[in-house]
Amino acid sequence: MACPENMFFLIVLFISGVLACFGRRDLIATMPDGLDVVTGSCMQIPCSFDIPDPQKTFNSAILLSGLWIKENPNFGERPDRVIFNSSEMFNRYQGKITGNMSQKNCTTVFFNVTTSYSDIYFFRIESQPYRATDTEKSVKIVVSDLPSSPIITVSGEVKERTPVSLNCSAVAPCPEHPPELTWTLPTQFTSKNQLQENPDRTNSVLSTVTFTPSYLHHEKNITCTSVYPVGTSNKRAEHNMMLNVSFSPKDTLASISPDDSVSVGSCVNLTCSSTANPPVTNFTWFQISGGKTTQVASGQSYTLNVTAGDGGLYYCEGRNSHGCGKSNEVQLAIKGQEEPKTSGVGFWFLVSGVAAGTLGAILLISLISIFVWRRNSRLHDGLERTDNSQGQNSPVGTVCTNQATAGEEPEELAEYQPEEIHYGEIDFSKLQTKETPAASQDRVQGQESVLACFGRRDLITTMPDRLDVLTGSCVQIPCSFDVPEQKKNEYNSTILTSGVWIKENSNFGGRPDNVIFNSSKTVNRYQGEITGNMSQKNCTTVFFNVTTSYSDIYFFRIESQPYLATDPDESVNIVVSDLPSSPIITVSGEVKEGTPVSLNCSAVAPCPEHPPELTWTLPTQFTPENQLQENPDRTNSVLSTVTFTPSYLHHEKNITCTSVYPVGTSNKRAEHNMMLNVSFSPKDTLASISPADSVSVGSCVNLTCSSTANPPVTNFTWFQISGGKTTQVASGQSYFLNVTAGDRGLYYCEGRNSHGCGKSNEVQLAIKGKMGT
Repeated sequence: MACPENMFFLIVLFISGVLACFGRRDLIATMPDGLDVVTGSCMQIPCSFDIPDPQKTFNSAILLSGLWIKENPNFGERPDRVIFNSSEMFNRYQGKITGNMSQKNCTTVFFNVTTSYSDIYFFRIESQPYRATDTEKSVKIVVSDLPSSPIITVSGEVKERTPVSLNCSAVAPCPEHPPELTWTLPTQFTSKNQLQENPDRTNSVLSTVTFTPSYLHHEKNITCTSVYPVGTSNKRAEHNMMLNVSFSPKDTLASISPDDSVSVGSCVNLTCSSTANPPVTNFTWFQISGGKTTQVASGQSYTLNVTAGDGGLYYCEGRNSHGCGKSNEVQLAIKGQEEPKTSGVGFWFLVSGVAAGTLGAILLISLISIFVWRRNSRLHDGLERTDNSQGQNSPVGTVCTNQATAGEEPEELAEYQPEEIHYGEIDFSKLQTKETPAASQDRVQGQESVLACFGRRDLITTMPDRLDVLTGSCVQIPCSFDVPEQKKNEYNSTILTSGVWIKENSNFGGRPDNVIFNSSKTVNRYQGEITGNMSQKNCTTVFFNVTTSYSDIYFFRIESQPYLATDPDESVNIVVSDLPSSPIITVSGEVKEGTPVSLNCSAVAPCPEHPPELTWTLPTQFTPENQLQENPDRTNSVLSTVTFTPSYLHHEKNITCTSVYPVGTSNKRAEHNMMLNVSFSPKDTLASISPADSVSVGSCVNLTCSSTANPPVTNFTWFQISGGKTTQVASGQSYFLNVTAGDRGLYYCEGRNSHGCGKSNEVQLAIKGKMGT
């Protein structure tokens, strides 16, 4: 039987629930509808409350407790739903009410959240004799391993030469550790970041970039990246957006076909092209003849049956809502008409230009000759100066080819390039140093170094040249060793052999702190373990919880009495970074439509016990195959392979491979983006005719063929269907004809590249007064 206190507590809860069913609320809490939180971080729940019933007395001077209830506000039968009570010392969830409860502010912070925190939460207050829960208002907490992406917004239309502001906003559920926002833009910019409070009292970080776009920025990608500090690591998310810049017509170009002189009565086609956003809405053609400019036509193409008065210069203008752009001028030359003569002024400009060009070439050759002579002289002097200055202090000379000559400013010294070393000419006695009483082991190291100079190594190790590692993770160094012939009588694999790792320099006699690990010691500078079998000459080693201070080169040494040896010629360069290196996407051969192809994504796995997970984003269905593999240098990597059959619709679509590295309780991610280059035969082949209406004999008609293909169409062919017979009539993307009675009928084109051909629709050439086909 329940004790009286518990029965009273249940009755109070029951009555509160019944009253709530009849629409009465004893407590009104105000909080956001939801919060998105990152694992390992904190979350702040903005909260305030009010008591709606004026008959209920609220005494702010009395100690007031705040409770958070998970899943369901009725916790009488499930006391474990109460995850926090401000009056208790110990709670299920570590947290703190940071608001002033006496001022009805119940804002609360929870720390070190995990995915198990994902749920809905209700708020309750307890202050004798007043107790109440708001059963109608809750906040939904969603905890994820990865942060939500920031959001980019643009303040109005993006126009060339008009300053515009880009805003990037990222949620800040833990205001004490807000995210840092960074931009990637195709131009110089200055950003302003600020932490701001939203209308629902949640927080976000806003970063604003103001710049003046040009038309060159159109369709360029911009990226806003949010980096959330979580413990000793970071978690990141990004938002990519393509700029849509409005601009007046640019690169307006006029072309003429044919571009040679033509006879009166021939057909000539003038074409105008321009880049604009929005696209050009109106093209206009102008003729310059006899010093007078006349508007002659409108439209992107202008086809004319040449008359004697059509000779002269032509240009076009393209116009959209933002302005216009004028093209170059093209010449329509008519056979038999006099070509424009070069004026006297122009002739003298031409002669002057040729003379200046010739003189410039002679001066350039002279300058090059002088430079080569002086450089060789300086090099010879540099050799002499180096040999004299080195004297007996160095057995090996070096050459600096960048010595300053008299009257010149000293140049920045280039990196020294060592000469080829001839060991037989080196006097090693001049390299010896006096031995101190504390340097007996250093002497042994020095002897090892001298022997190594003569090509003798007492230990031969094999390890990778470089390892890229993540902070907080582990690193496995694949390592094996061999004992050279002259030392095999000293080495006994049955005797306990210690493995030693030395940092920075293999000579550690004067720097014992360079020894960061010794397998015979129980305490080392670096926490690690030799996982290889030393008796089988396998010195593979794992170091744990690496930090950026681990970045350095490392040498290996074995100690097994009487055999002591270090390999000074072989080292591994360990580079530790806060962010992982990007995975690498490779494609097995050419990507062709209708032909299965494999995409491979590879990511380094310096800590094989916790390899990265690889995921793909592709514009098609796929099933990846992932495997941890050993590379030729015995390092590890994860390989993910996706096999699919591409279509031409996949051409120029983006694919992404993302690597997610587990580090402690969080993840670090990197990605590689690549655009698919799919080869395919011509598609959407389209024939068009201008004019499209019936024409008279003697008129000019222009047939144009277009097609989408990769690689582009290399050959267009035109066919005529007339009287039930199909005849090849022309080649080329455009087909101009001076209409005769026999030209009526249907026409189509074919486009061909190395992968096949595509046939167009059929268009009708109808002649006035003739029956159509």
